[in-house]
Amino acid sequence: MVKTVKKVEKSGRNTWLAGLGGYDTSRDVAADKIDRLVEGTGSTMDSLVSRGQLVEADLKKRLQLPEWLNQRLNAIRASLNPGQQQLESATNKLDQALNTLEALVANVEQEQKKAEQAKKAEQAKKAAATKAAAAKKSSVSGTSSSTSSNSTRSTKAPDRATSAKTKSAGSGSSTQRKTTTRRSSSTGNKSASTGSKAKS
Repeated sequence: MVKTVKKVEKSGRNTWLAGLGGYDTSRDVAADKIDRLVEGTGSTMDSLVSRGQLVEADLKKRLQLPEWLNQRLNAIRASLNPGQQQLESATNKLDQALNTLEALVANVEQEQKKAEQAKKAEQAKKAAATKAAAAKKSSVSGTSSSTSSNSTRSTKAPDRATSAKTKSAGSGSSTQRKTTTRRSSSTGNKSASTGSKAKS
């Protein structure tokens, strides 16, 4: 019985190993096929596309209705829906008009944005020009006010100098007169004293 158990175990183990070997072999075979398929994908795809085109052309030929039958079906459709074609043409015209309107609205919006940007730029230029003019005016008026105060000072200074000169000239001439008078009187006194000495 032990031999039987060992045989069963050995058989089970061999079955397990055979399964693993089969799995590994099938994996290798599948990998090879996938590699060949990937390598030949371009040619395989091209051959499939060409076959598909042939099948499509064949189906169109088989399923194509004769021209007289197509005309008859169109007439029946028109009689069942009398205004269908007019409705479709009106819908197409409306779609075209809406597309044109949308394009016009988009253009108008772009023009408005451009106009607003131009207006803002113009306002900015005017504001900059106004600021520049104000700055220039204040610098000119500041310069002219300092110039006028300097000229007022210089005007006052010569007036003071002139008045000082006049005063000194006036006082000088009176001083000169006094000095001259004193001299003459002292000269007169001298001459008088000289005359009196001479008399004595």
